[in-house]
Amino acid sequence: MRRHLVETSRGAIHLRTHGGGGRTPLVLLHMSPQSSEQHALIAPLLGSDRLVVMPDRLGFGDSDPLPVAPFTLEEVARVTLEAVTALGVDGFDVFGIHTGSSEAIELAAAIAPERVRRVAVVAVPAFSAEELEQFRGLFRAPPPPADDGRLLRWLWRYSTGQFQPALDRSGWGVEQAHAQLVKHLKAFPDAWRMFHAVFDHPLAERLPAVRQPFLVLAPNDEILEATRRARALFPPQTHYLELPGMDFEVLTLNAGELAGHLRAFLDAPDPLEAP
Repeated sequence: MRRHLVETSRGAIHLRTHGGGGRTPLVLLHMSPQSSEQHALIAPLLGSDRLVVMPDRLGFGDSDPLPVAPFTLEEVARVTLEAVTALGVDGFDVFGIHTGSSEAIELAAAIAPERVRRVAVVAVPAFSAEELEQFRGLFRAPPPPADDGRLLRWLWRYSTGQFQPALDRSGWGVEQAHAQLVKHLKAFPDAWRMFHAVFDHPLAERLPAVRQPFLVLAPNDEILEATRRARALFPPQTHYLELPGMDFEVLTLNAGELAGHLRAFLDAPDPLEAP
């Protein structure tokens, strides 16, 4: 795994790369509040014959913070594209999960359709009006730092799902909750701003505009129903596959199987052939 730091119009972006070879490079986009570390297990499984590029989204990981002024998911995706371009990558395939799904679809449908060859996602956060209202309340800004440690207590409750009944984390152990808290601290306060940028993004308009071969993998996670409803908006060249034995931790607990699905899709000889 190699690490890079490149300058963009909105600040420095940190990226990890793995592998190399003659196949089309693959860009992996993480969920929030994660970073490119989320792809540590799957990248070696995909990088034996292609370059795998894993950016830390602006505001996350070791990249610079989000701008103070209002921003959109479109702007963040453009910065990601600048960073990938700075590495010398022209045409590429793209894979995203959750927030990364929205960003991958934005790149393929609106920002760089001529450069994206194929697009794959895990889950499609195309929420209903009722779900958006609920999630805007759940993903609210934390209290400001204070000397009594209230921010850390709030983050711990958030990381263990104590006031988020819609997000079932009952199976998480202390180690997973602690890791989630650390990721939120590293992204502070950008995680909540990024969530709301996703909520405000016109994903329903972008989905029918995808012209590339499109793979949608749907694990049994908290946005499975939203993903199912979004099928009505998928373009005709979509291959849809539900993964009932997988959940929120698909990139850690099921990296091998997930990589198999991605390879079958990315390496199919006919661009329109389903895996």
